[in-house]
Amino acid sequence: MSQQPGEEQPRQSPPPGGPPWGQEYGQGYGQQSGQPYTQPYGQGYGPAASGYEAPSYSYAGPRPTNVLAIVSLVTSLIGIGIVGIITGHIARRQIRRTGESGDGIALAGLIIGYVVTVIEALAIIAFIGLFAVASSSMY
Repeated sequence: MSQQPGEEQPRQSPPPGGPPWGQEYGQGYGQQSGQPYTQPYGQGYGPAASGYEAPSYSYAGPRPTNVLAIVSLVTSLIGIGIVGIITGHIARRQIRRTGESGDGIALAGLIIGYVVTVIEALAIIAFIGLFAVASSSMY
């Protein structure tokens, strides 16, 4: 097959067993050693023809937990129910306004706070009743 001036030679695949003598792996076949490999005919790896670019995602991290929600739960658990109720209501209002996490913690603090307050109120009533009965039987 005779080659006309201006015609390209057909590309040959590299011989089996590795690159030709003097060339490195990854080097374009037929290039001189030390020259960077480029796409043939000046084609680069630019954006797609449609102009579509992949969206970039970032991780925002976890939302902070409302501190008053934690205070509500802790104070309700240690028996200071009225403080748990007050801080629970304030925490839930702040959570709705700011978008913080901890609404379930604040709700648990409220529920436990109400239960503790009812138990404390019943205990105070029972204590007053026992004191009244004991004091009336002494005379």
